[in-house]
Amino acid sequence: MLLGVALWVLVRQVEAIGVGNVLAALRSERPDTVGLAAALVALNYFILTFHDQLAVRYIGRRLSLWRVSATSFLGFAVSNSVGFGVFSGATVRFRFYSRWKVTPGEISRIIAFYSGSTVLGLAVISGCSLAFDPPAALTALLPELALRVFGAALQAGVAAYVLSCVIRREPLRLGSFSLPLPSPGLSVGQVVISSVDWVLCASILYALLPAPRPPFFEMAGAFAGAQLAGIVSHVPGSLGVFESLMVLSLRNSVDVTPLLQALLLFRVLYYVVPFAIALVVIFIDAAFRRRPGMRQPAN
Repeated sequence: MLLGVALWVLVRQVEAIGVGNVLAALRSERPDTVGLAAALVALNYFILTFHDQLAVRYIGRRLSLWRVSATSFLGFAVSNSVGFGVFSGATVRFRFYSRWKVTPGEISRIIAFYSGSTVLGLAVISGCSLAFDPPAALTALLPELALRVFGAALQAGVAAYVLSCVIRREPLRLGSFSLPLPSPGLSVGQVVISSVDWVLCASILYALLPAPRPPFFEMAGAFAGAQLAGIVSHVPGSLGVFESLMVLSLRNSVDVTPLLQALLLFRVLYYVVPFAIALVVIFIDAAFRRRPGMRQPAN
């Protein structure tokens, strides 16, 4: 089921992007620029795997580094493109973690942990941008002071979360579901890893933008807001939602045509390529597990 849905999403994304458009965008960029962006993508997905490493430590389990990293990469590569990240990424993680005797309750806590980490990083990046260098498109609509105050409030919210992990010992409860707060060290790790993740992600697009570029924090703030809107929309890969908001946010700073070309290459490098790699790995794994007599791996 997962593989079928994922393949359908991949085909639809490739159709929407258009091979001809990708080739035209590639011709408009220098090879070293595309190479730098590709290297940043690889580094970004490597950093993403630390979300699961921290989450596994949070639930008190000991799993091998390669298993957690591989599962994390596959989960993020699929959820980034399929949308409904809590469900699509969760399906991948249930598929693999359950083999190593991680219980459904523990997997749910892993999912809650990395989902919270994602929000923390977005709050840090958005808060820094709004507090120190609000995007010009927003200052044209809202008072700059209000944007700066809201940015400071986002930062204060992140600080309050870390502080609560220091002073609170009781778990959070939602009906019958209880969620212990992480240790102070893990909460700081969440903020740091997620912030680095989003800075790297924004840097990929920033590297592809033509000169003269807007200030990085201005672009990163617009990027974080567009990503958040895409996540909330649950559109597969935020296709169209992310690009539209980026154009609206940066139209006064970057010419629209080269901006659209940079956004197209960003989508191919960050979404489509890792997604295709993940599908190949999942297909091979599914074929291997159908072999007669295939033994379950030990924990």
